Amino acid sequence: NLIKTGVKKAITHSLLGLQNRHEPLPKIGDYIVVTNYSGEAQCIVATTAVTIKPYFSIDSAYAQLEANGDKTLEYWKKYHWDLFSRELQKFNREPRESMIVVCQEFKMVHS
Repeated sequence: NLIKTGVKKAITHSLLGLQNRHEPLPKIGDYIVVTNYSGEAQCIVATTAVTIKPYFSIDSAYAQLEANGDKTLEYWKKYHWDLFSRELQKFNREPRESMIVVCQEFKMVHS
């Protein structure tokens, strides 16, 4: 688990996805129980930063924090474009370079 080992330190949400699912924006100090695919708790993380920005403004430093694939910006963009395409299709929307994303950084507080 990339979060439990401390490699993954961020996750990105589409603002439209959060709004359409009626989910609140993450906030600093939020705690999240991270589970495995069987739903078993693996660790607890605390949100340390939340940044709202356009998709096109994500940089390579942030892509490394999220630690998907080879950790490059190119991989991050392709991975999230595909993810947001599937997510937003449910709401008859599609991603755009200018769409707003919510960047949530965290640290592990219990394993």
